[in-house]
Amino acid sequence: MKVVLDTNFLIDAMRFKIDLDEIRHIAPEPCLLFTLTSVVKELERISRRKTRPSLYARAALKVQEAHGIRVINSSIQTDKALLNLSKSYAIATNDRQLRKAIKALGGKTIYLKSKKHLAIG
Repeated sequence: MKVVLDTNFLIDAMRFKIDLDEIRHIAPEPCLLFTLTSVVKELERISRRKTRPSLYARAALKVQEAHGIRVINSSIQTDKALLNLSKSYAIATNDRQLRKAIKALGGKTIYLKSKKHLAIG
């Protein structure tokens, strides 16, 4: 299973101390983790601020490197790119509207449930 990680998913995973290896435990098959260039740029932009989310963004960037998460080049808006990719990838996001749109297209999503666990929907 190929999984693309969204910005809010990465930040929330850091915020609630969710190990990204948990994705591999809930996935029905071995999985590869990916993210988009726009997600990395957004994390870098957020990390330059002096806010609490900037701490999580910096941690997410470190985890992205440490886990060897591959980056997919994308020149279109992030949500549109994720919708396009949802046909062949599972999308890890906590954005309700995006999850609903992906489900309408028949795609799979991974999301944070009760701020403690990951779930596939």
